Amino acid sequence: MNMLKKIARIEIDSDACSGCKQCIEACFMDVIRWDEDLQKSSAVYPEDCQLCLFCEDACPEQCIEVIPPW
Repeated sequence: MNMLKKIARIEIDSDACSGCKQCIEACFMDVIRWDEDLQKSSAVYPEDCQLCLFCEDACPEQCIEVIPPW
């Protein structure tokens, strides 16, 4: 039996990201964090994603896509 946890893929279009941090504030699991070097949001812990899609909804630029593992 395969016991590996299936992980959602979270794609953030860094070119379209304005750096508003709305997705970071919306993510109650702290999956998305601020990348100081890039000055953009980054999906740091996709394994903790609960697929709530709050980050997608909060993004005014619509540059986040959460892709379920199924």
